[in-house]
Amino acid sequence: MGSIIPSSRSLARAMRRTAQDYGHPESIIIEAGAGTGAITRELVAHFPRERLIINELNPRLARRLRDRFKGNTIRRGGVEQLDVWAHAQPKTIVSSLPFRSLPQEIAHSIETLFFTALRENPANVLVQFTYGQRSPLHLPPEADIQAEKVNYAWLNFPPAHVWLYRCKRQES
Repeated sequence: MGSIIPSSRSLARAMRRTAQDYGHPESIIIEAGAGTGAITRELVAHFPRERLIINELNPRLARRLRDRFKGNTIRRGGVEQLDVWAHAQPKTIVSSLPFRSLPQEIAHSIETLFFTALRENPANVLVQFTYGQRSPLHLPPEADIQAEKVNYAWLNFPPAHVWLYRCKRQES
């Protein structure tokens, strides 16, 4: 968890809207770092459960998510352990992972996983929030990943920026 205060409904709506606006309409929705379920609640209300995979590393929080969102796919463990990465279906990754407070080697490993997914299919997108002004992910030196602030949750405490990451479109 990146904050002692759960994400607000304002941030949850901003994350969900960004996923809907930029994600492929038939994509698998992967929630990485579901935590207490503040954003999960919004995703469950707006995406079909057969396309939604909720991931949480912390065993206690994963149990709470299973109890709270019965019938949904809740996976406990590191996001890199999900079997969904091998599927060709488009992916919309909705991440609440606290990249700035993760150990550097873990953050780098997950960033590499996410950027690889973005490169595999131009329809794949990553939605990530941060409390800071700068991108919470370190863009690869190849500069083939585009990052932009696309939403802002003023009513969250602290206020949060929503970032969208995708592979840059190749010029013909």
